[in-house]
Amino acid sequence: MAKHYYENRGDKFLRIFSIALIVFAIIMAFVFFTISGTFIFAYNNLVNLQENVTLAEANLEATMQKRLELIPNLVEIVESHTSQGQTFKEVLNAHETLAEILNSGYSLEKIGEANDDLTTAVNKLIDVAEANLEITTDESYVELMNQLQERVNKISEAREKYNMAVYEYNRNINCFPGNLLAPVLGFKEIEYFQAEGQESSINLVNVEE
Repeated sequence: MAKHYYENRGDKFLRIFSIALIVFAIIMAFVFFTISGTFIFAYNNLVNLQENVTLAEANLEATMQKRLELIPNLVEIVESHTSQGQTFKEVLNAHETLAEILNSGYSLEKIGEANDDLTTAVNKLIDVAEANLEITTDESYVELMNQLQERVNKISEAREKYNMAVYEYNRNINCFPGNLLAPVLGFKEIEYFQAEGQESSINLVNVEE
């Protein structure tokens, strides 16, 4: 009788232990897949955000390139009305430098510096043009200045979009679980694009058709 009692008790304990083990295994599996899923999602999110930054940088460089295309035309128009050899040389040198940097895969910091130098040189040229009534009443000049202003505005917009993409990326690598993944997987903070010359400050004043 006692033996039978202990056997039943032992079977009952074994069943409880087996159930507890199964429940524990299910819980651990759930925790494992939850954590794994969280980190996989975080990794994929960081990759996507990094790609967004890369795309925004490419768009910013493309808008700079489009403005760059107009500069020789501006020099040609002003040069046809006045003689400012040193100013023309500064603009063309800055133009050439930025073109080379854009085509050579330099850092965005270097591109920004070259773009600022070009903006400064172009502003000097525009100051020369604005002092000459013959130039400011030239229809080609007016049309070109309008195009230049439009492209300058697009550079400012592209810069803002780039900085926003960088903000989202940096925020995610500094917050959990990105802050755990980033050091291990090589994700690093990206610097914002701060243009010292501010493209939008280019001196396109009172250009009227």
